[in-house]
Amino acid sequence: MPRLQLLAPSSQAYWSTIGHSRFLGLITMSMPCVLFDCASCDFKASSMCEWRPFAYDLGEAGIVRLERRLAWCHHCDYIVPMEDLNDIDDVVEERDKAAAYLSSLRGNDRLLMRLRNSFGDRRARIDMGDKTLAEADLRLAFLHKRQSPPKCLFCGAARVTALDFELFDESQPVAMGFQHPNCGGEIWMRMSDFRMWPQTMRRVYDFDGQLLSEE
Repeated sequence: MPRLQLLAPSSQAYWSTIGHSRFLGLITMSMPCVLFDCASCDFKASSMCEWRPFAYDLGEAGIVRLERRLAWCHHCDYIVPMEDLNDIDDVVEERDKAAAYLSSLRGNDRLLMRLRNSFGDRRARIDMGDKTLAEADLRLAFLHKRQSPPKCLFCGAARVTALDFELFDESQPVAMGFQHPNCGGEIWMRMSDFRMWPQTMRRVYDFDGQLLSEE
């Protein structure tokens, strides 16, 4: 999943046209998921819990995509999606790339301009670059102002432990280095041998990570 795919701050009309199709384009393909099992009990979970659109509604400022990661919620007693509030460097990098791209599009080299025009509408790409800059600025402002800790996106509790893991060998189960809090057993992970379709219902949260609506 890309680290930065922000939604343009705009009205509901944006969601019904460009924004809706752009966002759903990230999640409507089938894909395998990561399965989690406890070695000592019948606990099971999967990474599918984060396979849906999540967004912040920042009021007049607009709507921005909510970045998340997997975590253990000590209130839900389950693997859940958790807010990821540590992507400032990624947002800055994305903004810098968008600014450089816009600068090249708006350059005065007529030959390059003709070449660019041959591959699509230059004006549309400039508009998209402007939106990307605005989205990155909104995300950066949000990250700098947000003071409360990351929340579980299911129950809103802050008692969450981020899960750090990488699945190198997709053909074999791998111990993820995390003990099941309920029984002390080792949690193992493996890639599913089937493909699933993510949910498309959008969950919208307020500035502090509390659920507002599910659409």
